[in-house]
Amino acid sequence: MTTYLKLRKFKKITEEIVLTDFAPINYIVGENGSGKTSILNALSFLNDGSNSRHFFGPHSIVEFSVDEKSAQLKWNKENPNKTENHSTLLINIYILLSNLEQEKGANNLKGKAKIDSLIGIGDSAGLSKLNEFFIETGNHPLVAKKYVDQDDPFNQDNGRLIFESEVGEVNPIFIADGLRAKHNFTKNIKDWVEAINETHSTNIFIIEEPENNLHPNFQKEIPSILESILKKINPEIVEKIFFFISTHSPFIISACAKYPNQKVYPIQNGMPLFIDSKHQSWNITNESSGYNGSDCAYIVSKMLGAEITDIGYPENFGVLEEYSLQLILDNARDKGIIKNIQFVSASGISKAVDLSTTIYELEKLNTLVKCNPYYFDKYFMVVDNISNIKDDKLKERISKIEKRLNERFIQLMLDSLENYYQNIDKEISEKALHELSESDNKSKGEIKFRYAKQISDIIVSREDFSKLFNSELDFLLV
Repeated sequence: MTTYLKLRKFKKITEEIVLTDFAPINYIVGENGSGKTSILNALSFLNDGSNSRHFFGPHSIVEFSVDEKSAQLKWNKENPNKTENHSTLLINIYILLSNLEQEKGANNLKGKAKIDSLIGIGDSAGLSKLNEFFIETGNHPLVAKKYVDQDDPFNQDNGRLIFESEVGEVNPIFIADGLRAKHNFTKNIKDWVEAINETHSTNIFIIEEPENNLHPNFQKEIPSILESILKKINPEIVEKIFFFISTHSPFIISACAKYPNQKVYPIQNGMPLFIDSKHQSWNITNESSGYNGSDCAYIVSKMLGAEITDIGYPENFGVLEEYSLQLILDNARDKGIIKNIQFVSASGISKAVDLSTTIYELEKLNTLVKCNPYYFDKYFMVVDNISNIKDDKLKERISKIEKRLNERFIQLMLDSLENYYQNIDKEISEKALHELSESDNKSKGEIKFRYAKQISDIIVSREDFSKLFNSELDFLLV
């Protein structure tokens, strides 16, 4: 399926930009004033051209396309006060906002609701749905009762509706803001999606900053809520559904990383961003096909001002093949020579160094670290030179890890760590290599540890560290 959104000269989008290859769920992410709302506005007006004239000029472009059919706004040259919507693509538009701003497609919407609206219950069906939500979220269900004044049998009191739970009387209007927002978010989307019963229309769901009023734990649930709703829908209908969600929540972006049907489009100053995962940076571009959350969560969080070191976490994780290298790197970090990185290794001091076992441990560590929302697009792995491995199956397992990490998979050039020691102390290198060649597997871990400790004591500067590894690990230097 080929999809794109082309914009130019619409509100904060001044240059021509193109967002492509949409997933069913798409997050438009950026700081306040970055242009997120302008993109949502553009989508919302696709069925409401006449109301877009305040933002749409003779050189403006708003065009949304799916498989060569498109919906777009057109400037009427004969009547400049009239902007029109032209379409070969039949679309339904739904909007879920924190507050109903008239500029977000005032007319021709299939659905429109507020995340923070009060909860009202008018019948037993409404109560049943609310109780389903309460049970799902671990809250006590409500029981509806009618209270009638029995003191005066002649009074005209028709009774007062009350709701009770195990904790006492509860007024649904006054439930906590966060719980109400989560209820409204889930209920409206469920109702809208489940009501779609045909496949000839494209359905656009616009959601603005759903994180408002939500605790971070609730924010993290948004991707899974959307995923679970779509899983229950006919796959042919899902192909016609596109969610566009503006957010500046690093919690939402981190949580969406586990879902292949969700993508992230970072925006800055009205322009898409190109994410450079190798250098942990970003640059403005004109076209973006978006990113999976696992490819950009750390960088997006950093872009939004969420530095992981601010809450005491290490700057990054480094997965290592052997403990002796970890000892050297830990020591250099503690001396302030290299960055604040947490190193973990696949082998211990006394652990067998069988290659198959080591690769298995590397696979486990790789899985564990990549599941951390702050590190999965940033952590790296350092291994010995693997060119001499003869076993094709082992090579294939290593290749899978390398493919996943790309530039963050670092293979040392020399055959073993001990070969590098000669750059600092030739005698230590020769002794270590000789002793390892004469020993059995059970004692190798201890021997490697002992000589790594000696080398660690020698390294006291950036120059020493760079010299030891032939500048191959200079990216770690402070």
